[in-house]
Amino acid sequence: MRKFLLMLMIAGLTAGCSAGGLSDREREEKYNEYIQTVEDNKGAVSQNIPFRYDLDVTKAKNGEYEYTVTIDKPQIAMYDIEAIIVDSTKVNTTDMMPNLGIIDDEDAVYNMIPFQVNAKRGFHKGIQLNGYTKKNTFTLQVMVTWKDYAKLNTSKAFFNFSYDEKKAKQKTSQTDKNYEKDTSNETGEE
Repeated sequence: MRKFLLMLMIAGLTAGCSAGGLSDREREEKYNEYIQTVEDNKGAVSQNIPFRYDLDVTKAKNGEYEYTVTIDKPQIAMYDIEAIIVDSTKVNTTDMMPNLGIIDDEDAVYNMIPFQVNAKRGFHKGIQLNGYTKKNTFTLQVMVTWKDYAKLNTSKAFFNFSYDEKKAKQKTSQTDKNYEKDTSNETGEE
């Protein structure tokens, strides 16, 4: 009888630990699926991207290039945001691609709602993904997914950045002017 109770307790603890969220294996599978989705997209850019996005690249002292992709100024409510950057220079390597909401701690929540910020409750002004590369020329393909208010529908947006240090250290971004234009079109203002 004691053995039976002990086995029952162990089974209960094991089931309780895995019932809450994704296991490490499931997170890794999801991560690999997202990379494959970005690769299958073949660099196509989404027509409707309801947020501003920006790339900043700096050269570190060790010669590597640090890139930061910022996503902010949402035009719609975005819940349970997940994002991944696929760096063309690292596709067939063991390096981890910058990601958000995929491999993170399951308690981490990323939401963006226009004009609402409460980081403690998971409502962020913007999000950033950082990565490094040794190449002075690279292409980043980005995928962002989010759910609607009811968390029933999932949407995706794809966009890319190309960086070439020789071309005047260009900084590629969706400008505020375009963002304002897009916002006025959606609200019906001219």
